[in-house]
Parts: sequence; C-alpha cells; structure tokens
Amino acid sequence: MFFVLVGVIYLSSKYPDIAILKILKFGLEASFVGFIADSYAIYGLFYKLGPHTNIILRKRKSIENKVIDFVANFLLSKEVIEKELNNVRFDIDLISKIENPEAKKKVVVFLKSVIEKKIKEKKDYLEEFKELPLGAFVKTAFYDFAEKFLAKYLDKNLESIVDELLKKIKDDENIKKSLNSELKEEITKIILENHDFIIDLVKKRLESISDEEFIDSVKKASWDELQWIRFNGAVLGFVIGIFLGILNLIW
Repeated sequence: MFFVLVGVIYLSSKYPDIAILKILKFGLEASFVGFIADSYAIYGLFYKLGPHTNIILRKRKSIENKVIDFVANFLLSKEVIEKELNNVRFDIDLISKIENPEAKKKVVVFLKSVIEKKIKEKKDYLEEFKELPLGAFVKTAFYDFAEKFLAKYLDKNLESIVDELLKKIKDDENIKKSLNSELKEEITKIILENHDFIIDLVKKRLESISDEEFIDSVKKASWDELQWIRFNGAVLGFVIGIFLGILNLIW
C-alpha cells in the first residue's frame, strides 16, 4: 500500500491535471492513515506504545475476574448445567460405548475384579469359623469351591450377561429413562459439590500464568480477527478519501 501511495503521489504531482489521480491520491492517503491508526490501536492493546496503551496487561486482573465470574455464574450455574444436560442422552451414549468390543472387554474385566474382591471379603469373614470343629475345613472347602466355580462361570458367561443386560436396557424405555435421569442427577451433583474447587482451580491457573503467556494466549485467540479491524480501517479510509477527493474537485 505504501509504495502504491508513493507512486500515485508522484504521478499526481507530475500530471496535476488528471482528476482521477487526485481523487485516488486522496483515497490512498486516507486509507494509509486509517491502516496506521488502527495498527497502532491493535498493538497498543498488547504493548506499551504511549499513554493509555498496554491495555491487556493493565487490565489483566479485571479480565481474570470477569473470566472467573463467567465460569462461576454462567458456565457452572445449576440452571446452565441442567439445561445443557437436558440435551444429552447419556443412556444412548453409554450403551453405544459399552457395545464397542474394547470397551465391553474393559467392563467385563472390571466386573470380574469387583466380584473377586467380594469373594475375598467373604473369605475374610469365614475366618471366624476356624475355631469351630471342622471350621478350617468348611472355610477352605467353601472358599475353594466358590472361587473355582465362580472363576470358571464368570470366564464363560460374564460377557454374555453384559450383552443380555445391554439388550434389556436398549429394549426397555423405562430403564433407559431412569438410567438417563440418574446419570444426569449424579453429574449435576458432582459438579455442584465441586463448584468452589473448580473455580479455585481456574483462579490459581490464571494467576500462575506469566504476563508473556497471558499476552500470547489473548493474541492467539483474537489476533486473526483483529487484523480485520486494520483492513476495515483501510477500506473505510479509502472510501472517505475518495469522497473528500471528489468534493475537493467540485469545490
């Protein structure tokens, strides 16, 4: 733009009688001024270029407080959480995820570990029988039988039990509705119970960011859009300059 402006200024001075060059000169001059002014304003947001600049850092605390307030009173408010969760069908998502072979395998392994843990707890309970006649035998025999039988049974049937359970949930709208409602209530409860902790986490994270990181984060989020201000300033300046150039010729 600068070299075009220089070229037009040179031509308009060499050929002063050509009206279009005069008008174009007015337009390019105004466009260049608009571009420079808006560039100064944009860079003044992030850097100290004179009075009333470096706005992002000067207002950092205020920006952080607004972010925290936005998270606390909008993103994590009970009304917003419930509204967003109403648009989610957890039952469908959960079923589709568990039906994935890899996910189903993990569910089966998890259930098996829970059952085995319960068996071990019963073994500890049977320690009381050791002092009774044949108590040690009863304890060992019962536990060995339960452990071997259940291990064999679970290996053979647990996956089919999970499949049957999923089929039953998919085919029963009442179960799906109940499951969806309970999951939503539990998620809402967890978020609200940890509301202050989450807000404190956000606050500490913002405070731990250095000024350079803060500036870089804001720039990454807004820089591309801010360039349109410079572009629009240049275009608007050009239009106003052309208008003034025409008026200058008329009067």
